[in-house]
Amino acid sequence: MSAKRDVIFRLEGETLNSIPYRPFRQGLFGTELESALQGLLAQNPDLLAGHQIDPSSEEPLRFLLLCREMPVAGGALDLLFVDENAVLTLVEAKLAQNPESSRTVIGQIVEYASAAVSDWDAGEIRERAVQFHDQQGRNFEDELEAFTAPTDFDTEAFWDLIADNLAKRRLRLIVAGDELRASARRAIEFLNAEMQTVEVLGLEIRCYGDHSSDLTIVPMVLGQTQAAAERRSGGAIIWHPSRLRTAWEEFGEPLRSRLTRVLDLALERNVFMPGHSQKPGFGMSSGSGKRFISFGADGGLYCTLEAGYYPSRTERDEFAAQLKSLGLLDADLDLDEVVSGRSLKRKLPELSEREMQSLLELVLRFCG
Repeated sequence: MSAKRDVIFRLEGETLNSIPYRPFRQGLFGTELESALQGLLAQNPDLLAGHQIDPSSEEPLRFLLLCREMPVAGGALDLLFVDENAVLTLVEAKLAQNPESSRTVIGQIVEYASAAVSDWDAGEIRERAVQFHDQQGRNFEDELEAFTAPTDFDTEAFWDLIADNLAKRRLRLIVAGDELRASARRAIEFLNAEMQTVEVLGLEIRCYGDHSSDLTIVPMVLGQTQAAAERRSGGAIIWHPSRLRTAWEEFGEPLRSRLTRVLDLALERNVFMPGHSQKPGFGMSSGSGKRFISFGADGGLYCTLEAGYYPSRTERDEFAAQLKSLGLLDADLDLDEVVSGRSLKRKLPELSEREMQSLLELVLRFCG
């Protein structure tokens, strides 16, 4: 159905009233055309429809606007957001009546993404965000702190995750419009199905009502498939403490209580490092500030044995020797032959209480 003939209905008592479609060319916030759509999204990030982008999550995926008109590839990206999993979200807004929309906007946003992963860094993005919000009379650092508060880790850790996602080409591209033409939909669906780390989506924003000050707005995400979402590594989420505790409520004992015990110690010692995966896990940092041990959803443990993850090679060797003495690493393991690390031979639920206590004492000795 053409947006021009679109209509929605509201049932009031026994009376069905129609609400007509309102084209963006009639303006919003005192502006017209693409500016109206951009302004609407900038002021209302919830319209990105996080519950449709990640339908498996109990809570809608949240977004924070970083800036408008972000310089990239000799042009300017309309809108740059970041989601609560530290994934940058690039948005280009085009209206159906703009002939450019169906011909070049897909190529344009892909070009922007390819330039972003090679040209941008987290520091530059942060500077642009601070500058943009200052111009709007807002303190960006305060807004970011409020945005990350539910994740229970500080903003510096969040920027580290943004940098990591950018380096690994985990991005989300959204083409937003009042009506996406069939050719644009096909291109979006194809790209989203084929890309491994980059999510490509369409977003239709329809407005209904007679006055710009009293509108019903309906967002619809296009191009998303469950298969693509599950396959894409960029779909991993950040497992902050409160999210971990919620996920563990369904776990049996002693797994739940032992994971909780380790988490409490990590937070107490300020060495907690959130997991970034599909399943609920987390890690701890060593004296070098790097993750040296990870705890999986099944109670499995993975230890990084590269010397660079410890203050010194001697400390790495001592840590590995203690793990061997607890029977958690093979006694004849040659550390010089280990490329990265090793999964420990037993999981948390398999340890006796005495072994569990010895493991915790050992890990805490080598924490940051």
